Amino acid sequence: MVNKLFGTDGMRGKANSYPLTVQTVMKLAQAAGAVFKEEEALADKAETTVSERDAASCKMSAAGRRPVVIVGKDTRISCDMLEAALCAGLNSVGYDVYRVGVLPTPAVSSAVPFFHAAFGMMISASHNPYADNGIKLFGPDSFKLTDEETAKIEELLFKESLEEYLAGADEIGRTFDKDYSDEYIGRLINSLGDGASLKGMKIALDCANGAQSALAGEVLRRLGAEAFILNDRPTGMNINEGCGATHPEYISEAVKRLGADVGLALDGDADRLIMADETGKVADGDQLIGALALELKEAGLLSSDTVVATVVSNMGLEEELKKYGLSLQRTKVGERYVVEEMRRIKAQVGGESSGHLVLLDYASSGDGLLAALHICKGMARTKQKASQKLHFFTPFPQVTKNVRASNKEEVKKILQAPKVQEALRASEQALEGKGRLIIRESGTEPLIRIMVESKDAALVESQSSFLSEVMSKEVS
Repeated sequence: MVNKLFGTDGMRGKANSYPLTVQTVMKLAQAAGAVFKEEEALADKAETTVSERDAASCKMSAAGRRPVVIVGKDTRISCDMLEAALCAGLNSVGYDVYRVGVLPTPAVSSAVPFFHAAFGMMISASHNPYADNGIKLFGPDSFKLTDEETAKIEELLFKESLEEYLAGADEIGRTFDKDYSDEYIGRLINSLGDGASLKGMKIALDCANGAQSALAGEVLRRLGAEAFILNDRPTGMNINEGCGATHPEYISEAVKRLGADVGLALDGDADRLIMADETGKVADGDQLIGALALELKEAGLLSSDTVVATVVSNMGLEEELKKYGLSLQRTKVGERYVVEEMRRIKAQVGGESSGHLVLLDYASSGDGLLAALHICKGMARTKQKASQKLHFFTPFPQVTKNVRASNKEEVKKILQAPKVQEALRASEQALEGKGRLIIRESGTEPLIRIMVESKDAALVESQSSFLSEVMSKEVS
């Protein structure tokens, strides 16, 4: 089964347009509920040791109550509408729903095992504009679902009717509001260890008018930092608008204007982080992956000598890690694939250049504020300025250009066009032995991403421009 609706980070699209309509989202909830009940039933029948995920799922039966699903959201205007659809769909197939309200994606994922829930659903389109929205799913162990699991859900989602899965009158679920914010704040602070303090540090934090708007300032203040909290007044339509991790120029300017020691920029659901030093110079996810790995190593907390990143992470990161006895393992683009590889090889640090940063000892998914706290703790420990801490390596010249199509079908058509194929062969020949070319489809938008990397900056620019121009001519 090939996933038709799920991308690398859940299901995403324009709110109130297919598939992000009330009808489809409600049916998605019913399909997910049916799949997880089936997995639980299979686990209950198994005579051998069940997997980690199935074992967690079995907790809901032992609790002697209806199975529970956690539902969280970011600050988009469409979230209330989609939340209502999810809750109705889940109730209709026999689940109680715990609404945890506006919370970062990593908080929602960690709430699933905390409440012994069957699974969790987060309503967010992450770094996208307010008009977009999406649904992310987490299993009972708090990790994102695999391709195989989402394929099972999609198979049911495309059935004409799910009436056979509806609960009887006495089995219909109910919806309850639950507060998980204090527990999440405690998890963040406790991850730093006893006595951790950021006292004396001036930190500028851009919340992107998103899911971390109400909590991040409290975390920094409890740790003793002088916090300048920015873009923490969501209206439902200003999430990510000219701010946050996708607009690092904002935090760059704010750090200088406020005289802060360091700047932090999150995205709409707070699973990404971009930072700026005291001079306003920006550090992307690759730089922060290196900074985190080195911090844990120097603090004696790194037991693994492998760091996980993606195929588009800069070659400069890989070369610099070697100097500290660390190797880089690459995966497909997508935080989910990074986490899967980290779990497989027991790595502790991983992430993406976009700012998804995973500290697997403390969280099962990217958490921008968690990563920032550990970097700031390192600054306090070593008395280093952000300009010394954040810029881990000298990057190779690298350019990523996007070609936008009208839909994902057109993306595939462009990539298969004879002129595009000929151009790709020519570029690969030009870069042979001198650099890398990576062409990939966005997992969330109808985009072709062209990444060219080499020590030769002129070659990088010429080849990326050449391919972008060829592909753009194929757009209808």
